[in-house]
Amino acid sequence: MIVTSFNKKLFDEYAWKFIDSYLDKEIKIPLHIYVEDGEYPSYVGRNITFHNLFEEDPECKAFVHRNRSRQPTNYMKDGVRFCYKVFAQYQGSKLGDKMLWIDADSVFLNYIDEEWISNVLGGKFVAFFDRPGMYTECGFMAYDLTKPCSPAFFEQFRNMYITDAIYKLPDHTDCHAFDYVRNMCKRLEGYSEKPLGQYKKHRKLHVMALDPFMSQYIDHRKGNRKQKDKSPELL
Repeated sequence: MIVTSFNKKLFDEYAWKFIDSYLDKEIKIPLHIYVEDGEYPSYVGRNITFHNLFEEDPECKAFVHRNRSRQPTNYMKDGVRFCYKVFAQYQGSKLGDKMLWIDADSVFLNYIDEEWISNVLGGKFVAFFDRPGMYTECGFMAYDLTKPCSPAFFEQFRNMYITDAIYKLPDHTDCHAFDYVRNMCKRLEGYSEKPLGQYKKHRKLHVMALDPFMSQYIDHRKGNRKQKDKSPELL
């Protein structure tokens, strides 16, 4: 399955392109979208399911309400902004055998299927775009949910927010939460990692766009790339 999240404002701004590209490429992998507000178009018969994140996981709503008065000095300190991704991954981890997390400011460039996900994973529990010496790029994540470490990993991931432990880290994005939890979980049975991308080679931040493999399939138009026809770095 593919999992993402957004709210109505972000849908109107750019996330509709994510859905349109999914449909345009005729991708058959089920798409699960976690939202917390708004009314969305009906995609009956298109293998797309909307979930109300606040209803399915009240702990997400509680975290948001408990911390909404915090005044982050920059986006790296905005724990609320990035919490939805983690709660959505936790809920999505209950739904199938393999899961792709893809940020909703991405578009599909080519068809992908379940075999494609297996190739990305390469038999590991989690595949991600590593940036050694920096925090992980978490715009794309692949998980094999059949591994015995999966429930404990996602419980720990979610607990970073339920306990407000995210605010004990130097920075408060989902990327920093992921890096902390994956280091905690490395001794769990079945835990293994597959680093993606070529950050060590080129030391550029947009590792997805600069990866010869991923750049054929997904364009993550993050930051000021959202309103562009493609990421300028895209190979």
